Amino acid sequence: MTLSLAGYYFNQIEIVRTHFQIVVLAIVAISLIPIALHALQGRSRKESSQLMPLPVVGDKAE
Repeated sequence: MTLSLAGYYFNQIEIVRTHFQIVVLAIVAISLIPIALHALQGRSRKESSQLMPLPVVGDKAE
């Protein structure tokens, strides 16, 4: 119900009504930002872990 009301009120805005395709593409682009940020963070963690290898569990260095 909330999204229906939001759609109704956004339809009342003239610029949204005339440029609806751009508004939809902007919403899609904004919703993809967290996915891109997460992927970039994972890539940087992967690259940094290759620089410093972690010790093997159970390996006793005496």
